[in-house]
Amino acid sequence: QVLCMHGGLSPELASLDTIRSIVRPCEPLDKGLLIDLLWSDPTNKGEGWFHSIRSISYMFGKAVVQQFCEKTGVELIIRAHQVVQDGYEFMGGRKLITVFSAPNYCNQFSNAAAVVCIDAELKVSFQQMMMPLPAGSRAKPAPVIAAEPNEPKVEPELKKDYNNNTLTSPGGFPAAAFPAAAAALATPA
Repeated sequence: QVLCMHGGLSPELASLDTIRSIVRPCEPLDKGLLIDLLWSDPTNKGEGWFHSIRSISYMFGKAVVQQFCEKTGVELIIRAHQVVQDGYEFMGGRKLITVFSAPNYCNQFSNAAAVVCIDAELKVSFQQMMMPLPAGSRAKPAPVIAAEPNEPKVEPELKKDYNNNTLTSPGGFPAAAFPAAAAALATPA
């Protein structure tokens, strides 16, 4: 199963039925499940739940992602709303992907954009796009909130293939295919 949302997880998200039980249409309040699904962010600065630097919702660590996936059977969480330099970024033990589909965001960041593609066998690949900077403009670095200094963009043993926008392991299989590929990556060679 793949779970997609704009923001991220919530301490109120006990199961997928919690999402299914939301009466729609609805307006999010100042706090709670809907706000968290819209605005929470992953972080590598800890394992649990933390107050967000956005002053709304929470930040959550790798352990939260892994526990949620184990409890619910979710294989992968795909979320958005943070600029990431390559257009996508793995977090939370490769159980969570941030995807950002606006290249050179606001003509201020020299970021690529990406689209996540998932085939019938749940093989994940990425289509990356980059827009040239306007003549005479200077790109600013990606915002600090998007960059987690301790999380590598791509693990060193993986190779990016810019011709077909996939990540490949030394064994040749797509590294983002799961669950078999994820298990193979976790096993030392």
